[in-house]
Amino acid sequence: MQSPEAWKAVPGAEHRYEASSYGRVRSLDRTSPTAGGRTAQVKGRVLKPVVRPNGLATVTCDGRRFQLHLLIAELFVDRPPGTRYVRHRNGDRSDHAAVNLEWVRSLQPNGATDDQIAMVGAMHRAFRMTRRDMAARTGLSVQQIGQIIKELDG
Repeated sequence: MQSPEAWKAVPGAEHRYEASSYGRVRSLDRTSPTAGGRTAQVKGRVLKPVVRPNGLATVTCDGRRFQLHLLIAELFVDRPPGTRYVRHRNGDRSDHAAVNLEWVRSLQPNGATDDQIAMVGAMHRAFRMTRRDMAARTGLSVQQIGQIIKELDG
């Protein structure tokens, strides 16, 4: 059973937009001035995300563009120290539910685990081992080692 949908204010647009734990963003009901000097009631609605060429969905709130997965993760997913990226657990970039998002140190497109990344980092800093030696000890390829070092030195 899925937990009830929770809503939190979007940072920087607190009184106009909210994001949900299901990965949706909505505008709030508001009063807006009209050209004739009067006011009109504007009903809030759920925003439709725009999928960028890179496959990531964005929404625009008060002129600011937010990557939807980052916005939802910032609001609903606990961020462990040392993490800077958000990964979709099921690999589906269109599923922005908070339960499908997690903070990670690296996007790990190379299939390396956090433990392997930590091991490579320690070997790289402490022992100055060659990439070939690190690959042999960790079970990763030389190319994967290079990607990890590039990310760590970033």
